Amino acid sequence: MNNQQTIGRVQEWRKNATKAGKELPLKDVPFVFFGINVATLSVKEWFTIGANKTQAKQFDKLLKDKAKEGKNGGGLYDQVQIMLQVLTDDEELGVCGDCLGPLAGSRQELTETFRRDVKEGKPITKRDRSLIDLGIDIALGITFNWFSVGGVEEDAAAFQHAIVNDVAEEGTNGGGTLEKMKEMYKILSAKAEEVEETVEEKEKEEEEDEDGSESEEEESDDEE
Repeated sequence: MNNQQTIGRVQEWRKNATKAGKELPLKDVPFVFFGINVATLSVKEWFTIGANKTQAKQFDKLLKDKAKEGKNGGGLYDQVQIMLQVLTDDEELGVCGDCLGPLAGSRQELTETFRRDVKEGKPITKRDRSLIDLGIDIALGITFNWFSVGGVEEDAAAFQHAIVNDVAEEGTNGGGTLEKMKEMYKILSAKAEEVEETVEEKEKEEEEDEDGSESEEEESDDEE
């Protein structure tokens, strides 16, 4: 998929999902933003977990590269803005500070915050999912094009396959988007009570980890 194909995908979605192909309502934009951000975090993990410094620096190029015809497909900051403008007809929307949020947190934190703040704790609908899927497609389409034009041209097909299909291995491989999006949709589609149970279990595990750390420190002091 190249950026022109990604634009075509956005235009097709707009034509099929809105009356007479009208611009996407602003109330729906956060769902597309979320899809873009969660996919970008997944891509960041793939680039940086278990990678050497040279490979890790490639992610920064993917974010910031400027498009040059035939030489560079362009990075996420610039290209996401174009896609969002095609979707909404709003030239002010999608400035890089808005379209890509902070990339320091975890995908799970981003997903749980989205469900709590945007969905008010409710499961997502089919339309919500189609909007999130569109955001994911936008982020991956731009990434695929960057691989092919100016990124890692000779290995573009292999990289495209790996960034989607890799299986995560702690410390050695950040994993592909396919398995991560399944995890994300599991959180977003769960009934409210199931989400509450998961959060409680997570908090309990964190408390146990803290207690374990304190015990180890006490044992260390006793040995001294």
